[in-house]
Parts: sequence; structure tokens; C-alpha cells
Amino acid sequence: MAINQIYLTGTTDASGDLVVNSISSIFGFLYKVDWVDGGFDDGVDATLTVTGRTQTAITKTLLTLTDANDDADYYPREYADTVAGAENTSFSEYPLIDGYLTMTVASGGNKKAGGGMLITYFT
Repeated sequence: MAINQIYLTGTTDASGDLVVNSISSIFGFLYKVDWVDGGFDDGVDATLTVTGRTQTAITKTLLTLTDANDDADYYPREYADTVAGAENTSFSEYPLIDGYLTMTVASGGNKKAGGGMLITYFT
């Protein structure tokens, strides 16, 4: 098992929005997301998604942050399914990343930089 990291960061546009995509696809299990508020305005919202590599790729939300005004660590998990296909709320597991990561920021302020997500995953 290898631990890997990727940092998604950028500068917002005049509307306070930002979209950053990973430059290569990733295959592994999401362990942790470090949110770095940096210079973003208070009230910033951010979403981390993964989009599969195929033409019929599905986009899956891994983490949604609302009013993420301070640096913080997050450990996203998803519930496992039972054999019958129902959600098993007593057991969670690491989300699978198989594709390209995207960080979307809204309400970050006009031309603000210095924030982002450090994603730690293992393969």
C-alpha cells in the first residue's frame, strides 16, 4: 500500500468561483482531505468530485463544504451496502477514486488565492 497526495489550488475569478481539475487520473481509496482556507473570503463553499475515465463516466461527490472559513481536516467515508443492496449504516468504508478529481469553489471572493484541498489517498 502506498500513500499518495495531490494538491488542488488556484485563484478565483471576479465572481469568486474556481474550478480545478487534476491533470491525471487517480485510482485508489480516499483517506483524507485537508481544506486550506488561505485567502478565500468568509462564506466560501467547496465541493470535491471524481469523474470516471470512460465515455459514460459518472461524476460522484466525495466531499461538500459549506461556509468553510477555517482550515480543517476531513475524513470522507461512505456506507457499505448489504447483500440485499440496502445501505448498511453500521459499516463505512473509504470512497473509491477512479478518475479525475475536481475541486469547485463558490463565494471565494474576487481574485483570491492561497486555498485549496490536499487529498491523501492510498493505492
